[in-house]
Amino acid sequence: MALLQEIRYPEELRRSCKTPEEALNREENVRELVRTLADYQRRSTEGLSGFLAEVALDREHEEETDTDKDGVTLITFHAAKGLMGMSQPSFLIGIA
Repeated sequence: MALLQEIRYPEELRRSCKTPEEALNREENVRELVRTLADYQRRSTEGLSGFLAEVALDREHEEETDTDKDGVTLITFHAAKGLMGMSQPSFLIGIA
């Protein structure tokens, strides 16, 4: 955090955000990132690449648990058309 204070990053966040709440949220996000990185550094010798790999795996795990929930996934026709790899125009007939 000392480096962030030295380069006046929190001040820049406050200046660039539209609301004080947004600035506080961003500052907390940065503090959490620094805490998480420091924790990783204490328990691992893998460096930044190891940290980023772990964060990516954590995110994949979170996404997997999100898909385990019952529910419906909605996508637009435009997105669905892209999933099918259609390069020809598509038309829906009879949909109001």
